[in-house]
Amino acid sequence: MLNVKFKGKKIKVEKGTTVLDFLKKIKYKSKFKPLGAFFNNELVNLAETIKRDVEIKIANITSIEGMKIYSTSLSFVLFYVTKKMFPKDNLIVQHSLAGGLYLSFERKKFVSFKNIQKIKRMMKRVIKEDRQIVKEVMGIEDGIEYFKSIKDHSKTKFLQQGINEQIPIYSLGKNMKTYFYGPLVPSTGYLGLFNIISYPGGLVLFFPTPSSPNKIPEFREQKKVFSVFHEYEDWKKVLNVNDVGSLNETIRNGQISQIVKISEVIHEKKISYIADEIKNDKNIKLILIAGPSASGKTTFTKRLSIHLQVNGIKTAMISLDDYFLPREKTPKDRDGNYDFEHIDAIDIELFNNNLMSLIEGEEVEIPEFDFKIGRKKAHGEKLKLENNQVILIEGIHGLDPKLTYYIPDILKYKIYVSALTQLNVDSHNRIPTTDTRKIRRMVRDFHFRKYGAEDTLKRWDSIRRGEARWIFPFQENADAMFNSALIYELATLKDSAVMLLREISPDSEVYFEARRLLNFLSYFFTLPPKEIPPTSVLREFLGSSSFHY
Repeated sequence: MLNVKFKGKKIKVEKGTTVLDFLKKIKYKSKFKPLGAFFNNELVNLAETIKRDVEIKIANITSIEGMKIYSTSLSFVLFYVTKKMFPKDNLIVQHSLAGGLYLSFERKKFVSFKNIQKIKRMMKRVIKEDRQIVKEVMGIEDGIEYFKSIKDHSKTKFLQQGINEQIPIYSLGKNMKTYFYGPLVPSTGYLGLFNIISYPGGLVLFFPTPSSPNKIPEFREQKKVFSVFHEYEDWKKVLNVNDVGSLNETIRNGQISQIVKISEVIHEKKISYIADEIKNDKNIKLILIAGPSASGKTTFTKRLSIHLQVNGIKTAMISLDDYFLPREKTPKDRDGNYDFEHIDAIDIELFNNNLMSLIEGEEVEIPEFDFKIGRKKAHGEKLKLENNQVILIEGIHGLDPKLTYYIPDILKYKIYVSALTQLNVDSHNRIPTTDTRKIRRMVRDFHFRKYGAEDTLKRWDSIRRGEARWIFPFQENADAMFNSALIYELATLKDSAVMLLREISPDSEVYFEARRLLNFLSYFFTLPPKEIPPTSVLREFLGSSSFHY
């Protein structure tokens, strides 16, 4: 008999008992269906057997991990149905979009309303029938042969690189097998809520989220974000790197140096285009740059400043940090801590008055905030704009109309910066943008703030809540978007991130996440940082930048 610790109690079970059988044994009840389980700090399938003494925690739709299991499992059902409908075409997972998941076909460029309805009906039938999703462990050679036989080139190429000796294979029926690097639900009956809409080039799959566990989030158009992803797709074609397998092949063959050069020029060209737009609009006096954590806003701002100077436009930088209200007037979060990310933590009235005075040609004393005492210093530096000078402001609230409510829109140019990666592991396994930013921030926090990976991972949920409230709702307000993602960046960040993640002990609350990221990073061949130029956005995280931060 083995000991299972569950919600503070120890329960005896026989070796080989599945998580599902264990939950039946204890007559487990919950408002939300279990979707997966943590064995200590390892996320597993509900069909997993208990082989040792273990602490079990349940993952449901109210957690990020549960949502990932749900969305991946639902995607699997979608792959199954669309393969039945279009046997000669392949559906490929692309990226998140408007609260859902955007997928496209290799050949089909438009999915009709009629076909969308048929897909939904077939998925509902498969879910209602509660068909079993079977997991098996396949040897790498057998996996390669199988994916060769069904002409899944992305998985074949990935597996041929010998990342793992064994892989988890999930099957739904006789003719649908595929590889996923995370657990799935045991059967289709666990998947009730979903929706699908047609979207240019493919479709969007919607599912419940931790913040909306009982309903499907409302679709909100994100034309500008979608166009950035589409632009990235064009870059991948230019670079001929579509997935991790082809990236690794490029590194192994010694061709990555050219990919780095082309990618950096693509960034440079985009920044130059934005600078030209600003030059061509003589009304612009204020440039607002916003984006989520680790998006590369600071390096982008510095590079944009150089391009503007090439265009004959001088720049003045103003930091939002200097406009914080006194500490005692700062809003507090739900835990009673000062919420410095709240827009009301900023002295908006003073900020707007200073900006308008500068735009009107007056000299202004710019405040300097002293973080030790929690208030502004008595005297700050004085600033007066020249005729050919613009103000650059970088900060999370840049696209929120409330920040610059007093400044006429005609005087403003708003830029959204993010790292919208579209490099996938393979056709069915995507790389979430949040993982890329999380790894960037982890490496940067260590190099420049002396934080360990554990500290960064513990803060991440709070960071994400702030982004969801203060950044993402306003991204479509941007006049321009800059995608700071680089197709090879995870290969470059890998060694630093792995070193930091290995320091997290098994008893840490973020150990599971550390294990997940270590497994994920193992898919990448290493690209030495020496290949990365000193002006690259990656230097903001790796160090050795030619810019001062």
